[in-house]
Amino acid sequence: MASADLETETSRVVQDLLSTSPAALAGARDLLRAERRRALAEVLPRAEDAYRLLAGSEDLARAVREFGTRRSGVSKREIGED
Repeated sequence: MASADLETETSRVVQDLLSTSPAALAGARDLLRAERRRALAEVLPRAEDAYRLLAGSEDLARAVREFGTRRSGVSKREIGED
């Protein structure tokens, strides 16, 4: 879409939304939010549990420190040096 058409298209979308029933908008909203709600209810607690198990892990701290070095083969001291 050309930038010149943006205002026209925005107005059209707003009018479409304003002419849509509140129940239809609520249904669409619920469908769009369903995956996020599921993730927050199911996945996030498991991720938080895993994080708590790893907190304070020396092995994890070392792996994080060494991550960039192993992947790129460049140490932090060498970055930006010519």
